[in-house]
Amino acid sequence: SRGIRLLIDGHADFLTVGADTEGVILQCYDGNWHSDPPPRNYKGPKRAAEWWRDVHPIGFTGLHHVSFATDDLERSRAFWLELCAGEETYRAARPTANAEAIGIDIGIPIELISPVDEGSVSRFIDHFGTKIRALTYEVVDLDRTEAYFASKGITLVPGDIPDSLMLTAGDNRGAIMQFVQ
Repeated sequence: SRGIRLLIDGHADFLTVGADTEGVILQCYDGNWHSDPPPRNYKGPKRAAEWWRDVHPIGFTGLHHVSFATDDLERSRAFWLELCAGEETYRAARPTANAEAIGIDIGIPIELISPVDEGSVSRFIDHFGTKIRALTYEVVDLDRTEAYFASKGITLVPGDIPDSLMLTAGDNRGAIMQFVQ
């Protein structure tokens, strides 16, 4: 009814065509990834949250948000609020990226980010188009996370969010990851 085409329509899940969902392919699954059998034949169960927090050297505590780069903040806001019955949680300037952001809870936290002038977000959109720009994770300790990447010869840089660190696309096969404490 919304003109969203499906890329794959499985028995218990489906994937959308990214062009119809703001440049993002959505996988919808009628179940719980942690307790139900997955819809496809995956190798092994997910690790427990305690392992990611206490054992993994980065010290992940959870997903802070998924960042979607957009060229029209209000259009994207309206799309996600209507499609997912979302709730706007904040608006914020992102001066280090020359951008503006809107946080929305759609069942997972997302941040729509749009350029207000030339900067890292406008360059991203010029190069890749509108799509997922970054994953931002909460970590136990930013110093621990930074030390891990330094041990791999990678220097994290300040992220778009105040008091965050970023693994740049150049150091991560084109994907941006940010870390907050």
